[in-house]
Amino acid sequence: MTETLQVSAKKRDYTIHIHSYGVTDTMVTYLAMPQMIPKLTDLYWRITELGYHADYSLVTVEIEDWNRELSPWEFIEPVGNMSFAGEGEQLLLDLEQSIIPCLCEQLQVKQDKVSFMIAGYSLAGLFSLWALYQTKLFQAAVSCSGSLWYPGFLEYAMGQELKGDCDIYLSLGRREEKVQNPYMAKVGRVTKKLYKNYQTDARVKHTVLEWNEGNHFKEPLERTAKGIACAMKWQWQNRQGSD
Repeated sequence: MTETLQVSAKKRDYTIHIHSYGVTDTMVTYLAMPQMIPKLTDLYWRITELGYHADYSLVTVEIEDWNRELSPWEFIEPVGNMSFAGEGEQLLLDLEQSIIPCLCEQLQVKQDKVSFMIAGYSLAGLFSLWALYQTKLFQAAVSCSGSLWYPGFLEYAMGQELKGDCDIYLSLGRREEKVQNPYMAKVGRVTKKLYKNYQTDARVKHTVLEWNEGNHFKEPLERTAKGIACAMKWQWQNRQGSD
């Protein structure tokens, strides 16, 4: 099933795309730019082909203003042209209070019977990981080439507790830190530090840091599919262990 719907939230309406087949026991909330929408069917089948065969829904939320909606707090680069409004909290509230409940109703599933994951690439990967420190809604986060260089995020994550038990998938391109921007150049060091911390965090059931060839822009669809498939496998293992 492929479906598009509009969800009204507090400050704006969201365009949501649903790809699913059969009964949903896992809902993947994927945050993407509008230009990614034509590639969603391909992403859905790539995930399935990577070996995950349980019933799941890939739910894509269109993000209109990438830097404004996905940033956890405000940051304006002192020298340069990067500017982030820090309105991630509003997006997260909209996910919790409007988008997820509407999707559960649309798919005719009970919210407490579904495993929820959140996934994203680049700044959406940062948001996905940050969300685990804000809410228990998501049992897994997939941060592919996540913008974990974001100023203050390492200190924030090291000083906060995750809200609940979860799985965390991290990936990065081997050349992503080889850039001139002094902020983005920290991404490798920060990602490795966070991964090391998650390995010893009792709340993290499964975690991995997967390295990919190339820079930030190489094969984002393939990297995202690998991450989501891995995290869904972990969720299946978690359910099997609880039976």
